[in-house]
Amino acid sequence: MSSSALPSHQLPQGASLHLPLVNAGLFLLQLVFTWIGFAQGDSAQLKYDTLITPAPYAFSIWGLIYVLTFVALGVDIFHPSLSFFTNSAKPDVFRVLFALSCITNAGWCLLFNNEYVNLATLDITLLWLVLLPIYLFANYERRISAFQWKQFVCSELCFRVYFSWISAATALSWAITFQQIAGGYLSIGSYLALLGTLLVFVLTGVVYGEDPVIGVVGAWTLIALADKNADAFQGVDREKVIRIQAAASLAAGVVLAMVIVSAVYRVVLIRLNRAAKLVATTPKRGYRSYGAVKTTSGSSP
Repeated sequence: MSSSALPSHQLPQGASLHLPLVNAGLFLLQLVFTWIGFAQGDSAQLKYDTLITPAPYAFSIWGLIYVLTFVALGVDIFHPSLSFFTNSAKPDVFRVLFALSCITNAGWCLLFNNEYVNLATLDITLLWLVLLPIYLFANYERRISAFQWKQFVCSELCFRVYFSWISAATALSWAITFQQIAGGYLSIGSYLALLGTLLVFVLTGVVYGEDPVIGVVGAWTLIALADKNADAFQGVDREKVIRIQAAASLAAGVVLAMVIVSAVYRVVLIRLNRAAKLVATTPKRGYRSYGAVKTTSGSSP
């Protein structure tokens, strides 16, 4: 569908003409600040390790997020008819929220890598709150609108993956803050409570939000935690890590199972609804219905 085919209220107007370009500029600025932050080395990441930090390869998901974001912003500029923003009820509101997410993301990189970890935790919590309305609307829109693969892949998928990963990163950041307050590693119960909170949130998104993406990203995080090298820890801490990894493995299995069950349920439900509509349709004149011929009243034998 071309942009000319969109209803007049969905065409870019006013601020909507400039916000896509502003967002693209802010995203590039975010990448610059991210590079500046991590160019200082990974000393902060090593210093503020936790027992629930996943294996390093888990963070490679940022590459996928950046690629999807580039695509989504390009679509919003050059092909707005496929943009998640354009097809939303409040395009400018969600574009402004994304702009705020770029600012808070860049702020987190600078704060964390300069070892202001408690401020970084507050910052990433704000980032999560900024992305939450976008994610909730995406789930609401999926319930009331017909599914479009092009829009999903080119625009909507970006925000689902981004929010899902930030949810996991927020839990990890709070673990770092609690360790700072406690002056060392936490009890195994505290770590399991954080993982349990994340698990409940992920399962809520899978079951009630009907979103398999948050389930896949959540499982990715839990699997990477279960695959973490426990030999880097000694004594009691190593025993804690092993127990946490066992819980993470179990949780990942539960999440993946719910993703599959939820997907199968929706497919079956769609097919049953289609079958019900076919059965409920009144047969036309002259067509057989359960072995009888449908005729109009008063017609001669």
